[in-house]
Amino acid sequence: MSAVEYTRCDGDGCGRVTPDEPESYMHEDGWARVTVWGGDCYDLCPDCAAKALSAVGIGGER
Repeated sequence: MSAVEYTRCDGDGCGRVTPDEPESYMHEDGWARVTVWGGDCYDLCPDCAAKALSAVGIGGER
């Protein structure tokens, strides 16, 4: 039996996990893959994504 790996939120102190596989075409609604100039990538749950976007003046917190 093979293990299924789920995406863990990279938000500071979060650690929330997606209910869908990372490579699934049905990635969990609201999750964000953030690429920072320089090559670093982060996966953020909906709440952490909203906070990150709000911190740079895009949108508002949920």
